[in-house]
Amino acid sequence: ENMMLEAQAKEETKEVDEEILHMRKILKDDESLRPLVEDILAMAEAGALEEQQKYADAEAFWLKALKLDRGAVGKAAFEGWASLQPKIDLANGHNPDFLASKLLSATKDGEESPWLKKQGLMQKASLSKRLDKLIGLKLAETPSAVSLPKPALPDPDSFPKADDLYYEARAKAVCRKPLDAKWVSWLSSLSVAQRIYWNALLFNCEGQPRRASAEFRAATEKLSTSPEDTARVIRSAELLISALKAIGDRVGATEAYATQASVLKRNDLPLDLLGWSVYEKQKRFIDSTYWVARNRAMQGDYIRAKAAVQDGLDGLAILEPLAKSSKETAQVSELRVEGLHVLSSRIQYEQGDFAGAVITNQNALAVTGITKEWRGRLQWSEGWYLYRQGDKARAVESLTRYLAEDLEDSSRTKALYWRGRSLWELGDKSGAEKDFEELTRIAPLSFYAVVGIPTIDPDVDWTDHFKKADEDRLSKIEDFEWGEWKTDADAMRRFHRLEFVIASKFKDLYPGLASELFDAMNGKPKLLREVEPSLYATRLMHMAEQYVLSISLSSSLSQIHSELWTDYPEQLLVFFPRAYREDVLKFAAKQGIEAELVWGLSRQESSFRKTVESPVGAIGLMQIMPNTGEELARLQGLSTSGISERLKQSDTNLQLGTLYLANLGKRYQGKWPRAIAAYNAGEYVVDTWMLRRDAPDMIMWSEALS
Repeated sequence: ENMMLEAQAKEETKEVDEEILHMRKILKDDESLRPLVEDILAMAEAGALEEQQKYADAEAFWLKALKLDRGAVGKAAFEGWASLQPKIDLANGHNPDFLASKLLSATKDGEESPWLKKQGLMQKASLSKRLDKLIGLKLAETPSAVSLPKPALPDPDSFPKADDLYYEARAKAVCRKPLDAKWVSWLSSLSVAQRIYWNALLFNCEGQPRRASAEFRAATEKLSTSPEDTARVIRSAELLISALKAIGDRVGATEAYATQASVLKRNDLPLDLLGWSVYEKQKRFIDSTYWVARNRAMQGDYIRAKAAVQDGLDGLAILEPLAKSSKETAQVSELRVEGLHVLSSRIQYEQGDFAGAVITNQNALAVTGITKEWRGRLQWSEGWYLYRQGDKARAVESLTRYLAEDLEDSSRTKALYWRGRSLWELGDKSGAEKDFEELTRIAPLSFYAVVGIPTIDPDVDWTDHFKKADEDRLSKIEDFEWGEWKTDADAMRRFHRLEFVIASKFKDLYPGLASELFDAMNGKPKLLREVEPSLYATRLMHMAEQYVLSISLSSSLSQIHSELWTDYPEQLLVFFPRAYREDVLKFAAKQGIEAELVWGLSRQESSFRKTVESPVGAIGLMQIMPNTGEELARLQGLSTSGISERLKQSDTNLQLGTLYLANLGKRYQGKWPRAIAAYNAGEYVVDTWMLRRDAPDMIMWSEALS
């Protein structure tokens, strides 16, 4: 193991040395760059000296870099300096107060460091706090750090009841930690129901949703013995719903929503303890009934779904007189509209009662005080229901009214497609073609332009741009005119700095410097109007593997330069990156699926951010839930240990994600729109959509899901 560590250290030293050699060569050829990149060079020198164990010299260069930059390099230099300290001083290198004093002394109370000034870290207290967060426990785990005692657990009685009624702060404080005598004593004071609830909180904190859901279900049934526990019933039901959703148990989640609604209907809830008004309680009850209705409809239980919607709509008669402010009055209107929309979109539509859906939708549009967002949503729904009803002429009229509104491009392109399709099917091909032309002008790379229109008119091929995309041309923009860029010194500086670190292969700074260049350009039309330097900037971000930035900026450029994709078709390779090429090609081929599917799905799911986590817990490039990752790992004969962290590794994520995608492709017999929908929403949901939202073609089916 020691030999492996030594070999790795030598390899890292070699890489650092190569970075510096690249930098020196570039600066030898163009000395004018040196003032722009002095801090970057200092940071590289610091890393090289640290690898050579010349710690005092390394510290001097970290400080030099810290004194030269207020952005990404300053931040990296601060972190580098802090990480170096235990190697210099074993006794104090992990002491944040000591390090804060030392750094303030070295920078004249922060005055010499633009980054410390920008961050407001010129006082010992704030700087010590930041250092403690940065190095505290991490440094204690490194071989060179001294052994530190584990921090004591907080006293269980130190949590005020008002702040921790649901015990969640306590659970977070002791999650994955052995309990001391005080905590054991506190736990023994809990009732049986409270202990079950506590165990559920710990399982939830530890990322075990299946075990948490079982405990929350038991706790929800038992917690009703006192006012405090009645309040916890509501929270237990909420957490049960989240846990059941995480494991894909939609049926269980429906029953949990029903339980929550029944609890909220009770008249003995401790509103003072909960901090609720009678209005808030009733509003929460109505919200819950709507969720019951949505879930019952998904299961095909339309009778009970309608009953749940009606419970909610009837509840508005109680809520309306309780509204005491204009905000609450508006919420009542919104809840009425929402209930009617659930009835039309989730029940009547799925039952094929399109005429009934049109009438219910019109009733929703007639509600007083309807918001602009809801009006737009309902106007669109009216046109869609009329189209599905087969009344294409009225669908055209409805969509024409909708298109007269101030719409976002995504809404406008959708409406243009369906109005154009209606006109085409009515025999008005000239009118349809006008809508299709407008659609492709606004969004030439949208689903409706690339997939939808050729479905109607096979003579149209909007993928011509893709065929002309030439990867070899990505680096061909050179000797361009800077134009307005010359008037923005900060943008020019950031441009050259990113170009410099890419040429030097100094990857540590790719994310930070790419973000700085993006910030300097984004929202500045005078720069974006200069197409070639701006395109080159997107390609620098692409080379730096900062795909979110390069995609976003390419989109902005396409709005300003209407012929961008025609004049520069190779820019499509920036807009649709082929990231992690080697692994994608390898694992896609192994599973017998197209690499383009993997790239497209990863772009949509994560924008190629390999460590990103979604709000519901999906991880990495292909956004895999940990429990799904465990199942896939077992199928591949891989260990399931530490799966959440391993899903942040691109190769593991792609290996498991391509297996999952291939399995879905087989399940849905090569109908990839269904397989991809199942990848995102789950097989249960797609299976129900196939039963209850089926349509004559895949374009209509895909639309029905939105």
